[in-house]
Amino acid sequence: MSQELTAEQAVGNLYRTYPFPQTTAQQRREWLTFQLCKYKFLGVEEAWRGRVLDVGCGTGRTMLVPKHYGTQHYVGLDQSEASLQFAKKVSLEDGVEQFVPLKASLFDMPFENEYFDLVVSWGVLHCTPDPVKGIREMMRVCKPGGYIAFFVYNPFAHWRNNFQRWKIQREAGPDVDARFKVAHRKYGSKPIEQMSSADIVNFVDRFCVPIESNHTYGEILSWFDQLVPRFFSIPSDDGRFDGRTADR
Repeated sequence: MSQELTAEQAVGNLYRTYPFPQTTAQQRREWLTFQLCKYKFLGVEEAWRGRVLDVGCGTGRTMLVPKHYGTQHYVGLDQSEASLQFAKKVSLEDGVEQFVPLKASLFDMPFENEYFDLVVSWGVLHCTPDPVKGIREMMRVCKPGGYIAFFVYNPFAHWRNNFQRWKIQREAGPDVDARFKVAHRKYGSKPIEQMSSADIVNFVDRFCVPIESNHTYGEILSWFDQLVPRFFSIPSDDGRFDGRTADR
C-alpha cells in the first residue's frame, strides 16, 4: 500500500506543479470532432446523456463533450487541485454547468456502487502503480449495462518515447527538475525562456512523469479475465459494441 501511495503522490505532485494540458477555447473546439467520432465508434453516445465520470479529468480538455450530449451529471475526478481549478475555469468558459470537480484517488472513489452510466479514463491508468486495481474501481461505480472506456499506452506505438524516457531517467534519476533539464538538452526545440507555459507543461508530461507503463492488447484482455464477466461488451456483427454481456 505504501508503494502505491508513494507512486500516486509523485504523479499528483507533478500535475499540481504542471497542470496538463493547458488548452485554449479554440483548441478544445478543434478537439471536439475527434472526441465525438470516438464515442460514436464505441457506441456509447446514449450513455453520455446520463451520469458520467471522467477519471483523471485533468484540466478539462474534453469539456465540450458533455455540453454536446447534454449530459445529466458530469463528474471530473482528479488528484491534482491545480488541474481541477483549471478545469473549473474551462467549464465556465465553455458553459458546462453540469460539471462537478472532485479531488480524489481513482483507487478509492467516494461513490456508491453502480452509480454511473459511463466511466471514462483517457491516458491515466498507465501513470498508476496498478492499472487493474483502477479498472476494478471504475467497474464498481458503473451501473450494470453501463460502460467503461479507457486508453493506455502500447509499447509498440510508444517505443520512441519509451527509449527517450529511458535515456533521460538513466542520466537524471527520479528528480523531475533534473529530468526536465536533461530532456530539454536532448530533445528541446527552442530555448526555455522562449517556451510558453503550455509548452513547458506538454514537455514535462511527455518526458518527466514519475511512473508510466505500457500494455499490449493481449495483456489488457487478460485483465478482464480477472474481473467480473458481466462488464464485457460483445462486438456485434458490424464490429460495434452493443452493450450485451458475456456469460462465462
